[in-house]
Amino acid sequence: MGSNSAKISKLSASVMMYAVFVSVIILILISSLFLYSYINRITITSYHIKERLRQNSSSGINLLLADTGFQYNTNYFLDFYDSGIDSVHLHKSKWGIYDLLSVRSWYQGYQNQKKALAGGFYKRAGLKAIYLADQGSPLCVCGNTSIQGDCMLPVAGIKRGYVEGRHFTGSTLLQGEVDFSGAMVPDPGIDQVESIIRQFDIELDQERYEVMSLDDIESDSVYRSFFEKTLIIYDSDRLSVNQIALAGNIMLISKGDILIGPQSQLEDIICFARNIYVLVGTRANLQCIAKDTIWIGENCNLSYPSALSLFPDTASESSKLIQISEGSVIEGAIADYVTSSDPEVDLTAIKLEKNSHVTGQLFTGNSVILKGNVSGQVITGKFQLPTPSSLYINHLLDVNIRISELPEDFVGCGFLENSRRPKKIIRWLH
Repeated sequence: MGSNSAKISKLSASVMMYAVFVSVIILILISSLFLYSYINRITITSYHIKERLRQNSSSGINLLLADTGFQYNTNYFLDFYDSGIDSVHLHKSKWGIYDLLSVRSWYQGYQNQKKALAGGFYKRAGLKAIYLADQGSPLCVCGNTSIQGDCMLPVAGIKRGYVEGRHFTGSTLLQGEVDFSGAMVPDPGIDQVESIIRQFDIELDQERYEVMSLDDIESDSVYRSFFEKTLIIYDSDRLSVNQIALAGNIMLISKGDILIGPQSQLEDIICFARNIYVLVGTRANLQCIAKDTIWIGENCNLSYPSALSLFPDTASESSKLIQISEGSVIEGAIADYVTSSDPEVDLTAIKLEKNSHVTGQLFTGNSVILKGNVSGQVITGKFQLPTPSSLYINHLLDVNIRISELPEDFVGCGFLENSRRPKKIIRWLH
């Protein structure tokens, strides 16, 4: 009898232990299910918030692209739908000569940021191949010149020309429609010019910049995100850049000259100086902004969306020059913002040598000496063609200007465009 009681007691204990074990397992499983459900709910909620913020940032970019009255260098705070969870910060500034659009959306501890370069010039019907200011002279084409696209020309129109024994050998003077131009090229607007120049006032925006010399950089490769402070590499005299890779949110600034060597690797960089020299054989993606001279050596390749720009300098009355040497290729914009109240006075010359090529835009109220070819648009006060015996005004010899060759995805500066025309993305910044 005692033995049976002991067996029953042992069996009861075993059953109890088994029941406790099973209960613990069930409890763990139930707890895991609750935890999984909670984590899953948090994950789904987080995903929806992030997706909503991403959509809000995209909507903010679209608002800035629509350009409905947003001023440069001004902060705008919006609450989409007045919901309290759709707060967006919008800001429009300049990166070189292009618009820099910045958007940040946030809710509680989440945020989403987007930045992009944008412009108002892109391929569409009615785009002008040439805008030549009306200073009383016709456009004369000579030799094997080809113009494709609609143009805005002086009232005197377009005619066959004769230069150094060369007459026009083509069958059609111009493939496109002709409208009349004004006495001056379109004004890019003082707000555009001031916004571009403002970028290089280091003292004005110290919170935006981290300034150092080239000697302070210990690495041979530097990348700076556009979501960080702008890195400025500064020299008060001459800045020589070679055998270094620089990419992203970086400016090179010098009060004197900047020299870019062929062993440098530059991506998205801005150079600002009195004179900028890009040496023979250099390949880069950069914007050169100068006060006096931009000299691109032979066989250079500046990829899209590069830019070459000259700006007014009240401290200097010397003549200014953008030189594109033989065999060099520029993809982007060449813009001269130096203006004169007297159309007879040329303050600047943009010079393209033989076998050079520009895909994009040329803009100047002064003169263009065109010996190379342009796949895109030329806006100029006049063309000049110097020869050993004479200087011909508004004559083109053996050159091509073809708006039809502009790539479909090219976006640039809207020099001829209505300022309210929607812009497009040039590239996203990271």
